Amino acid sequence: MMIELATNMHEKSRRRTKVVMNPPSARKSIAKKRKKHVISNNSSSCWIRGFVILSLFTFFVTSITLLVVLEEASAVSSSRVESASATTITTSSMIMLCAQDEKKVMCDGKEKLLSILTSANIDVIDNSTGAPLPFWSEVPTWDQITALFGPSPRIVGLETCEDFRRSVPASRRMIGPAGLFNTGTNLASQLIDKNCHIVGREHGNGMEWQVPWGKHTPPSFRGHPIYRADGSERVTTEDILPVVSIREPFEWMHSMCHNNYVVRWPHQKRCPNLRYSNGTSVQIMTQYYHGKIKEYHQSLAHMWNDWNSQYTASNVTFPRLLLRHKDLIFWPEETTRIICQCAGGVLASDQEEHTPFAHVMESPAPKRKGQKPLNGLVQNWIKYGNAPFDIPNNLNLEDVRYASTILDAHIMGLFGFRLPSVP
Repeated sequence: MMIELATNMHEKSRRRTKVVMNPPSARKSIAKKRKKHVISNNSSSCWIRGFVILSLFTFFVTSITLLVVLEEASAVSSSRVESASATTITTSSMIMLCAQDEKKVMCDGKEKLLSILTSANIDVIDNSTGAPLPFWSEVPTWDQITALFGPSPRIVGLETCEDFRRSVPASRRMIGPAGLFNTGTNLASQLIDKNCHIVGREHGNGMEWQVPWGKHTPPSFRGHPIYRADGSERVTTEDILPVVSIREPFEWMHSMCHNNYVVRWPHQKRCPNLRYSNGTSVQIMTQYYHGKIKEYHQSLAHMWNDWNSQYTASNVTFPRLLLRHKDLIFWPEETTRIICQCAGGVLASDQEEHTPFAHVMESPAPKRKGQKPLNGLVQNWIKYGNAPFDIPNNLNLEDVRYASTILDAHIMGLFGFRLPSVP
């Protein structure tokens, strides 16, 4: 009985203690804490899952991008290898063809010209047939070229180079082309600009596309206080070395008949029309500086004399180089090197290993009315290197006879220009 009573009292005491230890407010607090803990755990899990998903997505995108880049690089590399292989095959095929050419019809004497085309990545082999392209048979031999124009460039004024280098600091030296219309000034400009760098220049390579008084303007305007070529205001006249291109007079007159630029004279029915039937010379007018200056000459042949003599006369004292139009066509690298060294420069091909000379294969001048579309380097080789010196087509024989009597003998002799034999 006593034991049962004690047990009952203990049970009641335990229940009271439980109630005191866990009142309703305490139970609510515990429930809230448990809920917050669950929410916190859920938030952490969501954040971790999001981070993992984002990481996986980033890895996937990066992998795809890397694969694309590697694939493109591989394609470019393969393309370069294929291109190099094609060039090697073409060059090797041509060398082999020359070696097997027992009759010496295709290659003998054309090696120099072949090397120019090879360095410019110009194919001379038809890859489908393995035979030379049609133009190759028309290219003259080097012997034919030298028989017409001599063994090397014919450049006048080299004795003035030292004076130019001594009087103009290297940091200010520049080179600028000049010449009559249709004499190759654009070709000269591109050859020099692509290949020459004047050592000591602080900015740029020192190449200007024309002299500051204007490439087609006579040097009587050199240093003029008012008249200057467009864009040349920053150029000091004495700092620039003029490189003057001179063309054979009859060839030049023939070219002027097709493209007369700003030179005006009656020549539509007969060209160059140097003299009227009564023996009077046909006066011509040309203009400079957008028509602000007009000059007159007795005839087109007289203009060739008057303009060129301002650079070739013995009393000309300023440094300058004068060269033939054909020097730019048949000796482009040699001619450019001489010009560049005169101003204290160096060719990129001479300074940097594995850097070839940059030839100008296509016509650098924009096509104008009357200008023939085929006017690149190879076409000029064929045009000027095959035929012996002759009167250009469409020139009136009476004009040729008259011109032969008035052309400046001094200029003709300087450059080895010959008078044609007229029946």
